This record gives sequence, structure tokens and C-alpha cells, in this order.
Amino acid sequence: MTDGTITFESVEAYIRERRKDSAFPPALEACFVRDTWKRRAKLLRITTLKLAFVYNIFMLGDWYLANDVVGPAIAMHLLLVTPWILFVAWYVAHAPSAHMRELAAASAPVAIVMQILATFCITRSPFAGYYLYFVLITTIGANSIHRLNYKYASAGSHLIFAMLLTAILFKADLPFQIAVMHPVTYLIAASVTLSSNKVIERDQRRFYLQALRDRLAAAHASEVANLDALTNVGNRHLLFSRAEEIWGQRTEPTIVSAILFDLDFFKFYNDCFGHSAGDACLRRVAECAKSALRTPKDILVRYGGEEFLLLLPETDLPDALRLAEKIRRGVEELRIPTEKLDGAGVMTGSFGVAANFTSLTSLDALIAQADTALYAAKRNGRNQVWPPLPRTADAANVESFMLAHVG
Repeated sequence: MTDGTITFESVEAYIRERRKDSAFPPALEACFVRDTWKRRAKLLRITTLKLAFVYNIFMLGDWYLANDVVGPAIAMHLLLVTPWILFVAWYVAHAPSAHMRELAAASAPVAIVMQILATFCITRSPFAGYYLYFVLITTIGANSIHRLNYKYASAGSHLIFAMLLTAILFKADLPFQIAVMHPVTYLIAASVTLSSNKVIERDQRRFYLQALRDRLAAAHASEVANLDALTNVGNRHLLFSRAEEIWGQRTEPTIVSAILFDLDFFKFYNDCFGHSAGDACLRRVAECAKSALRTPKDILVRYGGEEFLLLLPETDLPDALRLAEKIRRGVEELRIPTEKLDGAGVMTGSFGVAANFTSLTSLDALIAQADTALYAAKRNGRNQVWPPLPRTADAANVESFMLAHVG
């Protein structure tokens, strides 16, 4: 699955697979990361700050359970671990990748546990065994409240378990019952919270897929509503929608051009060759005109029957005339035969062009000007662009020509 294949159908098919794992294909995973980046970064920042607050409450435990090393414990709290957690809270919003962000978030509970176990190893307090419960609390918080992604939560939990076993083995004077119960209790708590973490992450990804499917379905419906079913170019609904955007701009007025063209003697062509041939002819001509569009701002619509309209924002009359001539030649070069009409010949088109500033005209008025030019092209022999493009390249002549025709 690539970016180009993330469609309604592909997402729907993926949902129907009902996969138990939460991993997405690379392209879909990249889309998921992009769509959830800000929300995920905000969540991690908030939970990391909460983690820092709760962690510093643990200093009460240092006082009551490891009083003999409370100074070093508090120093590790305030000078090492807390600054690191605060850095992580900043970094999760600025990380260059999702992997680095999640890795940084996972490092916060690991740093907390390192401080807890370091204090546990150096204290001689008879209550040292109780101090290890802070490891359990930290792991539960990391896997459930901190909401680490399952992969990183699992890696962090395994690392913490290895560190816990190492600390217990180091503390040789720890009673056997306590030495056994802490790892067992930790494994139970870690397993439960990791299972919950995995279910939550899988559900979140399923909700995302369903939301993505609905979004793609809505986009597809909107696209279909804006397309002419026969020619696969825009329809009048798209024309009016885009015109509202062009004429509704609050910036300085811009020049806009319209090209209205139809196919010469198309009704006779339809009668002679049949509607199937006529439909195929319209599709080929529409594709020819579509290929001539220069930017995404250019709009091509089927205006009605064999009539097509191009609306060209930020395009003056000479440029619009050149584009119309390009399409006219393209239609002629399709070599769609019309022998039954005139003995020997190909399908051609007649083009009317108009241009004006948005502040001086409306869409309807602009189209009316192009329609007038189209009929002039037909009266003057068809298969041509009207008004004809000036042959001179002199700027003053081009400017005076524009003023004479934009009315």
C-alpha cells in the first residue's frame, strides 16, 4: 500500500481483514503518524508533566523509607531525573520522527526507576523492601496513564524488570520472601497493564481507520458530485463552487478569463455515427482539453451537451487565447473522422474567449461575453478562436487589444 493507494476501497478492505495486530502497512502508518502527530505530542507532553509531578511526590518515600540517604536521593530527583523528564516533555513536541518521540517518552519512566533502584541499593534502611513498590507504581503509570505505545511500553517494562532483578541480587541482605514477591508482583502488574495498553492502542487505530474511511468516503462523494459522469471533467456544481472562491477573495481584484467552446456539427455527427460514437468523441475531446490545463487553479467543466468551459484565474486575454488555440489544434489533431458529414474531414471545435477583472464582472457576465465570442467564431467559418490573437508582440498593442475586448 502506497500513498497513492490509500483509498476508500483499500481502507475498507483493510478494516474487513479484522487483523489482531495493530501494525499498519508503511504508507498507512505514515498517514496515521501525520494525522495524529499533534494530538499524540500534546498527550505525551501532558502525561510526562504529570509523571514529573507524581514522581517528585516520591520524595516523601525517600524521607520515610530511605532516611539515611535522603540527601543523595533528593539530589538525584531534582538535579538529574526531573530535569530529564522536563526535557522529554519539551522534546516530544519537537522530535524529528515518531520513533524518536516515543523513545524519549519511554525513557522517562526508565530514568525514574533507575533513581529508585539506585536509592534502594545504597540505603541501609530496614524499610528498603517497601521502597521497591515505587518501581511497580512507575510501571503501572507508564503503561496506563503515560500511554506509551505498546512496542515501547513493552521494551521499557522488560528493561525495568531486568534492572529490578539486578538490584535485588545486589541487595544480598533482602529477605528471601520479599526478594521473590517483588519480581512476581511486578510481572503480574506489567502483564496486566501491557495487555490493557495493547487493547487501547488497537482500538485507537481501529477508530482512526473508521474515521479515515468516513473521510475518504465523504471526499469521494464530493468528487463524484463535482464530476461529469460521461467525460470525467468538472460539472456546473464544481464551476459555481470554484467561482465563489475566485470572486469571494478578499484580496485585490484579479483578472480571470473564460474559454467557451463546442464541437462543430456535433449534432449531425451524433445522428450519423450514433450516440456511442458521440460519447466516445466527447470523452476524447475532454481529455485533450484537460491535458492542456496549466495549474490546479484552471477549471475545466462540461457546460452542457458538446459545450465545454474553461475558467482561468489570474490569466489575461492573450494567454487565454493562446491556450484556446492550443486546445483547438489538439482537437483537430485527434483526427476523429467525419467522412459521412463532408466527405473528408475531422472533428473540429469553435472557441470564444473573454477576460475581465473580478471587480468589474460576474461569472454569468463573463460567460456571456465568451458565448458571444463563440458565436462570432461560428459565423466566421468555425474551427477557430475568437477574437483572433494579435500577431504583434508589442506590449502597447496587446494592452489596447485587451481593453477593447474585456469590455
